[in-house]
Amino acid sequence: MPVVEHVEVGPTGDLQLMQGEVTRLTQPNVKQYSPYTDVQTLGVLVITNMRVVWLNKEAPSNGSSYSFRDISMHAVAPASESFDKACLYCHLDTEDVTELRFVPEDSTSLQNIYEAFCQGAMDNPDFDEEDPADAWISSAMDDDDIEEGQFDDA
Repeated sequence: MPVVEHVEVGPTGDLQLMQGEVTRLTQPNVKQYSPYTDVQTLGVLVITNMRVVWLNKEAPSNGSSYSFRDISMHAVAPASESFDKACLYCHLDTEDVTELRFVPEDSTSLQNIYEAFCQGAMDNPDFDEEDPADAWISSAMDDDDIEEGQFDDA
């Protein structure tokens, strides 16, 4: 699922869940930062068992939705020189967006957000991944490329 820029919301502005979808966390007053937008509006971060949704506080249907399968990495990042706020950093495998930062007004909620992300990632494993133990060498060379004794001095 690519990034969805229009999110289905109900008459009260609440996220419309898909079939089988369950809300894990709703965190109000969160800003979404992307290298592709200058919009710094507060919104509501909703983490479900299937996706991460940010609902723009001023216009909820103008939010963003990201499938957990498109999020390749997430981590709590402290404030730094490159980004001056503590946040939940995400790296995405999409053509539209490659990284995001979610910054809650209440930084003490970062751990709860992180834990909900972890649960969502566990609920949506990537079945296309290689065995991590083999990935470092299998992507670099085939068995035909290995010469006898090549690694004897290692």
